[in-house]
Amino acid sequence: MFKKLILAACFVISSHAANSRLDILIQDAKDKKLWQSPTWIKLVHYRKNLFGSGHESDIRSSEFFLSGQGKTSPKEELLESLKAFHAPIVKEKKNEHALCRYPARLSWLEKELNWQSPQIECSEYLDWTAHHNVESIGLIFATGYFSNPASFFGHPLIKFNIDKGYISKNLLDTSINYGAITPHGENPFVYVFKGVLGGYDAVYSHADFYYSNHSYGEVELRDMWEYELKLSKDQKKRFVDHTWEILGMKFPYYFFADNCAYRIAELIEVATEKKLNPSFTLYSLPYGLFDKLHELDLLKKPERIESRQTRLTRHFITLPKEHQSIVKEMVDLTVPTDHSEYQKLDDKEQSLILDTLINYYSFLSLQEPEDEHYKLKRKFLLRERISLPSQSFDLKEVEGEPAHKGQRPTEWSLGFIDSETYGAGGQLHFRGAYYDLLSPSAGRAKGSELHVFNLHANVTDEKIWLQNLDFFSVTSLNLSQTGLRGDGGMAWNGKLSLEEKDETCLSCLSLRGEGGLGKGWSLLDGVIFYHFLNIRAQTENTRRENLALIPKASLLLNFNDYVRAQAEFGHRFFVDGEKTDDQEFSFKARFGKAKNWDTAIEYSQKFEKRLSLSFSYYL
Repeated sequence: MFKKLILAACFVISSHAANSRLDILIQDAKDKKLWQSPTWIKLVHYRKNLFGSGHESDIRSSEFFLSGQGKTSPKEELLESLKAFHAPIVKEKKNEHALCRYPARLSWLEKELNWQSPQIECSEYLDWTAHHNVESIGLIFATGYFSNPASFFGHPLIKFNIDKGYISKNLLDTSINYGAITPHGENPFVYVFKGVLGGYDAVYSHADFYYSNHSYGEVELRDMWEYELKLSKDQKKRFVDHTWEILGMKFPYYFFADNCAYRIAELIEVATEKKLNPSFTLYSLPYGLFDKLHELDLLKKPERIESRQTRLTRHFITLPKEHQSIVKEMVDLTVPTDHSEYQKLDDKEQSLILDTLINYYSFLSLQEPEDEHYKLKRKFLLRERISLPSQSFDLKEVEGEPAHKGQRPTEWSLGFIDSETYGAGGQLHFRGAYYDLLSPSAGRAKGSELHVFNLHANVTDEKIWLQNLDFFSVTSLNLSQTGLRGDGGMAWNGKLSLEEKDETCLSCLSLRGEGGLGKGWSLLDGVIFYHFLNIRAQTENTRRENLALIPKASLLLNFNDYVRAQAEFGHRFFVDGEKTDDQEFSFKARFGKAKNWDTAIEYSQKFEKRLSLSFSYYL
């Protein structure tokens, strides 16, 4: 009985001491007004509300907040956090305790209040941190993917690089992705509409890097560039801890603004306390994130994570021309190794050919997984390769540069224009994003073009007029890198725009939708030829034309890193209207490789002959 009384007394004294300590911490927090700290605002993802009179967290999940008022009150959320950190620990539910759920909040409050929290072993959190064996934080840029509108601009993701004494393979590192929660099989038009207007929630999710590598590099054939973030030990811990806090929490998703680039920048802001996102922005692009981080010297030299297609291309271009021809003939044989010229080669030459073919059939199997023929061919070739001595090869590099070296996405251009009808004058060009076929290719899919809000306006002594406003314009040449069957495919393009109707009414605009299919070829190093058959539908113009077929042929010339040119010839066949056909021709050359400027000259013959010279600034 006496022993029980002693224990009860000790418990009362301990509880009283704990409450007294909590009261002191709360008062200290109030005195310092810690809820106004920029770090606290970032940790709970607050932003000023519409009228600037208060705050509201971007996080939509109510379970994230410890206070019932936490979504809109930084003060109440902070004070309730201190109380939650002092709540009794139930052994069976210790992973649900605030000490385990909010390690980044906890570390920051301990530092600010000079306080040591109760000790607790959080098994789930320890698993997340690989028992504190995260050596570095990788930031990955996956190049654009033109089969999904959400991936046109490229995609950033995070990678926790684990101490290789703890895990043996890079593919077992942890990757963190941010993306919208969309229903399976969502209608593409609904997807775009809801994505632009914020109709989806988005979350941070995690998986072994193997899954990201398979999805982006093997299936979607996207090269990735991994940068290591320059973080101190404390910054790295805060990054890992805060990511743990917000995993699975729902955020609003807006395709152009609150997207993957914006939210991953927020994570880096929490760790580094550097400003990456502007206070207000209409759009946020993955390229802009990498450009800003490079500008702030927060990135180490990147490493290329090659896609399956790049690995195939490296093997193929390393082969001598005569061996490339042998490979192309071997793929048509039932038994590839029956090729007579192949059988005359030595072991090393045969090994490189077999490695190329193994990569080729792996590539085809991923593109057409239901076709067992490719898998059987690959198995046969693997057996043949094993029968030969082990060999190593110095493979040639495939053209490609990382994202931070690319030209900035927003273009402002001023120039001189000479119009056959209205004389000489000036031209203003604005492009919201992103790049065209003459832009430097760093961090971008080869043979692709993507414009969003692309505007040309002209002024002469005779006229002021809007030449065009492209709401979006997309082109993918889908080029083959090797010439092997199945590598590459149909080229395609699509555009929605307002454009001048014809030379008789430059003040009149026609709403146009245009798209088509075609094919592109890499003829020589730096020379690409492609053609399209487009269909154009438009609102009526002065000749009452609504529908046209437009075959086009184009030549792209990359003379060197600083001079690129494009010539395009098209012929419009009108299905209706007073005129049955018309021609269009354009030539454009661009000079310069700088991230933020270049110059261009352009000649076009469409409704009339025009010549323009321009200087562009990119930001």
